[in-house]
Amino acid sequence: MICSPQPAPKSLSGFGRWLAKGPLNPSSALFREDDYLLTGEPALSGRALYHAVLTAIAQGKTTQGAIAAALGREQRSVQYPLAALAEAGFVLRDDDLLRQRRPTYRLADPILRFHHAVTRPDLARFEDHRTDEAWADADERFRSQVLGPQFEQVARDFTARFATAALLGGVASRVGRAVVNDAGARATHEVDVVAIDTSARRRQPRVVVLGEAKYSRRRCTLDDVKRLERIRGLVAARRDVDATSARLALFSASGFDAELAGLAHRRDDIVLVDLDAIYGRP
Repeated sequence: MICSPQPAPKSLSGFGRWLAKGPLNPSSALFREDDYLLTGEPALSGRALYHAVLTAIAQGKTTQGAIAAALGREQRSVQYPLAALAEAGFVLRDDDLLRQRRPTYRLADPILRFHHAVTRPDLARFEDHRTDEAWADADERFRSQVLGPQFEQVARDFTARFATAALLGGVASRVGRAVVNDAGARATHEVDVVAIDTSARRRQPRVVVLGEAKYSRRRCTLDDVKRLERIRGLVAARRDVDATSARLALFSASGFDAELAGLAHRRDDIVLVDLDAIYGRP
């Protein structure tokens, strides 16, 4: 018997049914693909620890300290599994563009990201073919832990490879992400997209863009700009970079409300990027 692949769904409304017949079907080879991938790496013995590290990263624990805390371990105990996973190509290490020696980690393989965000947290129900109810509970995890991080990377790729200097307000020599401390509010701010101009003619690096990528059902609002304005003020107060003229970029999968669109039309320092702009659609 020859099994033909299921046709791809035409909308997200049919995505769950497509998954149930394919990757989320326990009879499918893709259902255990994460195990197969790790098994293929002889250096990764003791798969339980590596799966635990991958799950923590998939759930948004992106620093070494946060990963260790999620596993209930000392920070140094996750150094080796993180290094081994990075060496095998399952994890990517990103340096913080605004702080030295503060790397963050993300899953390199989308299959691993899907399994550790969607399948593994509810494995028993998926194995029991209770896919509809399990997927209903997993849908939000899929959006926040799979689509969200992927959209952030798309925004960084767009900024680094396709956005013009005119749009960004400068040359993006380096693009990445960063964490900004806010001592006054006793908080930290994660910045999804940071673009820096490191031209030799400059005495210090210039922050060209500070941006946020939002994959959500709601449109971006003025509150999102206010958050970026706060972050720009914090970075501009530093002495090691120049961020006074950094543009504030919002990347949104759902668009922008009318107030925000009107403000962006009046201000050159606000950049709004929707899906049409990212994918070059008129």
